Amino acid sequence: MKDAGRRWIAEIVFSSIKRVLGEDLFSKKFSTQKVEAGIKIMLYNKFISI
Repeated sequence: MKDAGRRWIAEIVFSSIKRVLGEDLFSKKFSTQKVEAGIKIMLYNKFISI
């Protein structure tokens, strides 16, 4: 239970990723959706490192 108060950190990260890159995926297959989501995360990490 001591980690229950940390959920807001993950919610902030997911919210900012969705705000910057959108929340829709264009791929139809789950395997390619995972790849697309990974690429979006890498792109987001590049954006915040600039």
